[in-house]
Amino acid sequence: MAKLDIYEQVTNQIVNEIENGALPWIKEWISASGMPVNAFTGRQYSGINALILWLIADHKAFTSNRWCTFRQAKSNQFFVRKGEKSIPIVFYKTIEKETENDQSELKTIPIIKHFNVFNTDQIEGSEKTLPGISNNVLPDVESFILQSGVKIVPGSPSYLPGMDWIHMPKLCAFQSTDSYYATLFHELIHWTAAKSRLDRDLSGRFGDEAYAMEELIAEIGAAFLCAEFGFNSELRHAGYIGHWLKVMKADKKAIFSAAAKANQAVEYLKTLVLAEDSIH
Repeated sequence: MAKLDIYEQVTNQIVNEIENGALPWIKEWISASGMPVNAFTGRQYSGINALILWLIADHKAFTSNRWCTFRQAKSNQFFVRKGEKSIPIVFYKTIEKETENDQSELKTIPIIKHFNVFNTDQIEGSEKTLPGISNNVLPDVESFILQSGVKIVPGSPSYLPGMDWIHMPKLCAFQSTDSYYATLFHELIHWTAAKSRLDRDLSGRFGDEAYAMEELIAEIGAAFLCAEFGFNSELRHAGYIGHWLKVMKADKKAIFSAAAKANQAVEYLKTLVLAEDSIH
């Protein structure tokens, strides 16, 4: 039996979704469900796993954003319904291996494995008896943005690296509150790419498509933030879809990289907010 290529499987699934006119990180149901979380630990699934679980939740019409392994359900006296199929997601870790040279150096090697989870909609009686989940509580959106330290000035939505500030119209210029914050979150993710922050330079790996990949990271990062705060995510850069498909078809790990970097940007912003909170 051929070894399961998780990168290829997930990439093909997302490419197929995009080619059929949808993006797995931009759905009305995201705001209702929020970020996917483990049903028993409350820990959020991040990066590519969030995209996978959002995608599956949409296809299966799940109403819950809570997931767990078969073993977790069983150990807590819950039972997966007969005939229900699990969803494979991924787990990263690194190992150190000694190099085969005279210097005997240690080399860090990334390892990716997959494991299976079930949505709580697939678990008997979960809607009544599973423990409530307390997600990480963040300040409201305005406070979150303020405490990040970003400078926002009036103008057409954009991040200006030379000035290191974000241009944004006033809230009243947008069709909805969700649209305003989705746009602002997108630019906020761009802001994290600065050399003084995450120093996110994609030119080495993606070459001419580096700008399109940065837009993909910002789109996914904005979707993660929208889910955190309960806003609908909206696609702002439809013109890049062709570029994204081109890169994903050429590099089966591209969407994994984009999701990971988007998650890194969100976690970086949370760190800034927590650091600001600790001062006051």
